[in-house]
Amino acid sequence: MSSFPENATVNNPPPSSGKWKWIALILLLPAGALLCCCGGGITVFMGAMSQVKSSETYTEALRRAKADPDVQELLGEPITDGYLLQSNYRTTNGIGEMTIESPLSGSKGTATLKVRAGNQERAWKYFELEVRSPGGKVIDLRTDAEKGIGPGEN
Repeated sequence: MSSFPENATVNNPPPSSGKWKWIALILLLPAGALLCCCGGGITVFMGAMSQVKSSETYTEALRRAKADPDVQELLGEPITDGYLLQSNYRTTNGIGEMTIESPLSGSKGTATLKVRAGNQERAWKYFELEVRSPGGKVIDLRTDAEKGIGPGEN
């Protein structure tokens, strides 16, 4: 025996029109496209930063900055480079030129590592390789040969 009266009617909800599925699709599709574009842009950006930071020019400049006693005195130790840097590379008639500006920091303060170097046939020459403090102090990290100074000409 059923607990429902015989003359009772069952009201089933009307079938879904599918309208909400279209609204969700219209809202989620642009959001997904935006996420893909931003994710792709971030991937390209991080790849470019990684490529510059692993370049011979940058790794040598950073090595010299960390090893220089004047830079150690200015910044304190340990000296670390910042993640974001500015760089530019161009080639004209087979001669490449790279410029880099990277933040440096240590226990005593911050500075900027500035590099301008050129290469021809894979040999890099530093035209500018210096650490600049916010107060205006400049420490040149080039060797005497790179500066064009002969023995005893300081």
